[in-house]
Amino acid sequence: MDDVVKEVGKENVMQIIYNAGNYKTFRLLVNVEKKLFCTPSVIHCTNLILKDFDKKIQLYQERIVSASGTTYIY
Repeated sequence: MDDVVKEVGKENVMQIIYNAGNYKTFRLLVNVEKKLFCTPSVIHCTNLILKDFDKKIQLYQERIVSASGTTYIY
């Protein structure tokens, strides 16, 4: 990211969208360039929410199955 900011010029960079993969690099860059605006990736956040939601649904289904005493294979 630092190379891209240098290539286009820091005065031309308004915002950087980060995700888990580039977060460490982003934090280092923001510490140097104080005027950068940061935004988390909407897609990355949505994926994390959906993964958490899926885990909770599976846990809920397991509780219903164990409470009913019947074993179902999905």
